[in-house]
Amino acid sequence: MSKADIQLPEVLEYEDFRTFLKDWFQASKKQDSKMSFRYLSLRSGLKSTNYWKLIMEGKRNLSLPMITRFSKTLQLDSVRSHYFHHLVRMNQSKATDERSFHARYVLKLRAEMESQNITRTPNSIYEKWYHPMLREVIALDGFKEDPIFIADLLYRSITPDEAEEGVAALEQNGLVHRDINNNLKVTESVMSTGNKVHGALAKSHIKHMILESPKALEFFNSDEREFRGQTLSLDDSTYTKCRELTQRFARDIMQVANDPNMTAPNRVFQLNIQFFPLSENITKV
Repeated sequence: MSKADIQLPEVLEYEDFRTFLKDWFQASKKQDSKMSFRYLSLRSGLKSTNYWKLIMEGKRNLSLPMITRFSKTLQLDSVRSHYFHHLVRMNQSKATDERSFHARYVLKLRAEMESQNITRTPNSIYEKWYHPMLREVIALDGFKEDPIFIADLLYRSITPDEAEEGVAALEQNGLVHRDINNNLKVTESVMSTGNKVHGALAKSHIKHMILESPKALEFFNSDEREFRGQTLSLDDSTYTKCRELTQRFARDIMQVANDPNMTAPNRVFQLNIQFFPLSENITKV
């Protein structure tokens, strides 16, 4: 393969900007023998000769001015520069809401580029917090494709307009489909946008569903819901074992819920599992 045949990676296909930078750097070295971290620093106007290396390895983060400077060095056009900006912000943000905000822009920019035949993955089921809930509603026996019916069924936690928008989005992204009688059916294989984007939006969804829990505690009778809490003092090894037990429990629940012998589902439920530290490790204080 000649140097002319070597293609630089497409940033729109990436969900981790550091992985993109690594792949771009390797491809650039094959195109240009002068390519090195020192050479990149010179092109970027940086004094540190290993700055790009530190960014790729996750030892440093990009500031807003440096995101712009990197985009110019990478010779990204305006759309890809905008994408790169939100991708970096999504990857580096610590706050769930902020990550979710930038993840939505990543999805939006991918969607806008679809008309130019640039490959992208479908929107995540978690793009709106109520999309997973709507998908399960569609799976119910006796489902009616009526926004008012759906909103009433969900205790008006969403509006009829949101129900209509959500169902359309699920169908557009292949998460539900129509059978030969034009009835909506759940697609068995749930698609996502990939680990990074999917993760950011999923955390936003989990946060919202946790906030729904106090409402359920007050609204439903004790025979309709299950709430338990326990505060524990553990060592690292026992904490790991307990985490593994919660993960196993979640898998067991999914196995029961997916039992092909289950009679027709008639109600949607939410399962939240939370297990997290309340204090710092005392040996580190």
